[in-house]
Amino acid sequence: MTTDMALRYPTGFARWLSAPDFALGNGKQIAVVFDAKDKDAQEMIQFIQTDYRPNTIIAASTYPPLKSAPALLMDRPLKENKPTVYVCEHFVCKQPVNSIEELKRLI
Repeated sequence: MTTDMALRYPTGFARWLSAPDFALGNGKQIAVVFDAKDKDAQEMIQFIQTDYRPNTIIAASTYPPLKSAPALLMDRPLKENKPTVYVCEHFVCKQPVNSIEELKRLI
């Protein structure tokens, strides 16, 4: 029966493999906070989204984030009142950065 199901839904069965990969892999979480009036934020978000980053969770919000925002965005202040990116691995965050050059070194 499982063989029949795998043949009928190959994409679904392949997708199941991503769950253990995510659990066992080097997962990253990226939080971006920014002032709504700051145009540099879009450039940073676009840089993050340009490359394929498997096992990476990305969340972005204006500062301060709404109370209903993901926990990843909470308690993340702006650094020097500029768009700020927090890169975390296994839920431990590195120092926040606010330039693409610094961000390149972290991701």
